[in-house]
Amino acid sequence: MESWCLFIDVEGFSAIYARNEVKALTLLSELGKAIHNIGSKVFPDPPARLFGYGLGDGFLVVPDLDTLNAERPLAIALVLMHRLLGCGGLAKAALSVGGIADIGSCFPKELQRGAMGQGLIITFNVMGTALSNAYKLGASVRGACLLVDARVAATLPSGVICSGAGPLIVDWIHSRFTLAEEVADRAGLGLLTAEKAEELLHNYIRGEGQDLPQEWIRGTLASVNCSISTSTL
Repeated sequence: MESWCLFIDVEGFSAIYARNEVKALTLLSELGKAIHNIGSKVFPDPPARLFGYGLGDGFLVVPDLDTLNAERPLAIALVLMHRLLGCGGLAKAALSVGGIADIGSCFPKELQRGAMGQGLIITFNVMGTALSNAYKLGASVRGACLLVDARVAATLPSGVICSGAGPLIVDWIHSRFTLAEEVADRAGLGLLTAEKAEELLHNYIRGEGQDLPQEWIRGTLASVNCSISTSTL
């Protein structure tokens, strides 16, 4: 059975890492801690519990039970994107639909044991369309955007501002709805005001300067209904 799946990663991680390893790893750590806070403080028990999988510079988050309701993953995504912006970074999130499975038993025993002489060989045991679909959705638009698969569009809660059709692009700065506020409060993470989020976004773009492609800047600002000003560039 398919259910929602949320993939979120640190925007520009490779470029940031090349300049400042500590900053890049700090942003990734903050993203992981925020996911852990949500999973442990807001949705700790079945059937609401969550499963998170670290994948390079991001995380895949999936629910315990099959569901295509977009409200909860959207709330999680909004909180995470606000959190990373407050820490001086940006995230990109893709909410898609797919399945996931543990494929560890499919590997030969040599790989399952992990030993390789005096070294190690480590496998990633999670695979499925949940990962591939979310990744492809995220790659379809440039910028620090929150993208939503059209297949869950009918379940978007009131208060979500979005544009486009396939995929939907959610304005993660100005969208507000009850569950997002509750998740932020219970996880101890908080949501930025729209004014503060806009300020931090423009500061990020100014600070990164020429390292950011113009297409990326335009895509990011358009996704959250912010205009490009001479002070931004």
